[in-house]
Amino acid sequence: MWFHNLGYCLNRATSALFVALSNNELTLDDLKYPIVIECNPMVEYAKYIVMEIENKLVIEKDGNLEYTDKDQFVKDYYDGNIHPSELKPAITKAINRLLEPVRKHFRENDEARKLLETVK
Repeated sequence: MWFHNLGYCLNRATSALFVALSNNELTLDDLKYPIVIECNPMVEYAKYIVMEIENKLVIEKDGNLEYTDKDQFVKDYYDGNIHPSELKPAITKAINRLLEPVRKHFRENDEARKLLETVK
């Protein structure tokens, strides 16, 4: 299953993505990308979060590149056709888009907001 590999890689990563359920959006500075081939967090986020949920990844580069095939995305990334500085904003936008319904729920639902305050 895909999540076994994700867990392995995220456990080995030197940086992690911690997401607060606040109104603050994830920023580019929150995402760190090492120049590594194996278990690259940006590639893992793309493959196992963004592409798994949205079935695509859009990268803004001289017109938009849209990937629906994970293997093709990985090949293009590792071949240098996508630079980490192009991948990072795509992941940032996608994760913020995915988190917005959750943030909205905690903003608008009184019971959820109270529960969140209790957990904090």
